[in-house]
Amino acid sequence: LLRAFRHEKPLWMPHQYRSTQFALSPANQDMPRSMSSATDDWFGVQYEFSETFGTPTPIPGMLEDITQWRDKVKWPDMDAYDWDEGVDRFERKEELALATPYGNGLFERMHMFIDFEEALMDLLTEPEDCKSFFMAMADYKIEIFQRMYERYPFDYVIYNDDWGTANNAFFSVETMKELLYEPTKKIFDAIHEKGVMIQFHNCGKIDQFIPYIVEGLKADALEIQSINDIDGILEKYGDKVLVEVKADPYIMNDLDKTDDEICA
Repeated sequence: LLRAFRHEKPLWMPHQYRSTQFALSPANQDMPRSMSSATDDWFGVQYEFSETFGTPTPIPGMLEDITQWRDKVKWPDMDAYDWDEGVDRFERKEELALATPYGNGLFERMHMFIDFEEALMDLLTEPEDCKSFFMAMADYKIEIFQRMYERYPFDYVIYNDDWGTANNAFFSVETMKELLYEPTKKIFDAIHEKGVMIQFHNCGKIDQFIPYIVEGLKADALEIQSINDIDGILEKYGDKVLVEVKADPYIMNDLDKTDDEICA
């Protein structure tokens, strides 16, 4: 897997999740405190639990709009948490790559605080407050990474920030460049400085952002959906970025498909 990340010739086709050991810090409560019930996180965002989907979903509304972030966002005191908790019980499996999920990216965290439609409008109507919020959130994200990296020498992290729907991006290239590019690059640069690689998980049709993600942010790998032009991405950027692809479940589970069709 790491040979593939580094654009060396792999000895076989690696399966990412079977080839990776994940490390999580109990101190990091940037995510829901519980994955099986209604809960909150250390910002005080409330989550309702969906029996249908089996996951907690954030309830926005802490802020009416982004202009309130300086007054109403209460940053967690990270020194109040025991970042060494669990380290003594962690058994490193040297045959696997070491990684951690790095969820709730900058835009995702914004629309966890604010109603989603309001967040989209604020990108256009309150760009200065959006940019300052994203920059402050980037510093916060970097501190989380650094505290975890001191305990776990990751090979890579999976950074999550969804920028699109099934049809198109949530916002224009110009908006991304003006508001999200610089703070995201600040995060990526801090991670790369430690020699850790980054897989960018980004749901939606985001083809228009790929040049900036690959050439600017320098993501080492992409976890994106097949609605994007993956062949085109590999043709143009295959020497710069690794792309995770999955077998199509509609083919794999179709009993009418032949073995040759499945292999193809």
